[in-house]
Amino acid sequence: MAPGNAAEANELEPLLQDSPGHISRLLADKAYDSGPLREGLTERGIEPVIPARSNWVNPPPHDAEAYKARHLVENAFADLKQFRGIATRYQKLSATFIALVQLRCWCLNTKRKQRPLSPYLDKADSKPEAKPPNVRPRQGRLWQRE
Repeated sequence: MAPGNAAEANELEPLLQDSPGHISRLLADKAYDSGPLREGLTERGIEPVIPARSNWVNPPPHDAEAYKARHLVENAFADLKQFRGIATRYQKLSATFIALVQLRCWCLNTKRKQRPLSPYLDKADSKPEAKPPNVRPRQGRLWQRE
């Protein structure tokens, strides 16, 4: 865990060294856009999916469709930051903070298993619910049998 005033891009190299398995792509935002970082990723066989900053004369290409999946990570961080203890980091010890983040992730994961990720994912597979016979709506939410 890095200090709050450190740049995230500096922590990428140790993270890649400690990662288990092979990484095929790295989805990152424009803060990670630098020539040496891109070269290091390419040497490792990792495709950088990083949009170029506006100061590039000849910006390197990136897979825009793959970059769209990055919103899932951003949504996960937004869900984590809804928990006040994580957003403000009251804990002094990093072990306590990491344990709190893990507990919150577990809570979000069990909550997410009870509901779909998107309201549109399950609707294609399910059939529309039929109204009970001889029932018609009356006055908004009230129902009356005929």
